[in-house]
Amino acid sequence: TSWQYPEKENLQMLVRSKELYPVTILRTVDRDVKGRLLRANIVMTSDLFKYDFSELNRRVKLPEKVLKSIVDEARRIHKVR
Repeated sequence: TSWQYPEKENLQMLVRSKELYPVTILRTVDRDVKGRLLRANIVMTSDLFKYDFSELNRRVKLPEKVLKSIVDEARRIHKVR
């Protein structure tokens, strides 16, 4: 199995159908923030939804404005309101 092989059930289709997006795809995330997220065991964009905002902020220790933009981008990717 590779990114586009086989034609059905390839990695690309599996990632999209299961919404398994790593936080590294977020455009609002720089290298420092990626490290903070990973140290807080937030690896997938869906991990951002496991915690309420105050708990998430406590774990990653980012300015609220920065964290809000990260969560907003993840919501757009997952089409979550």
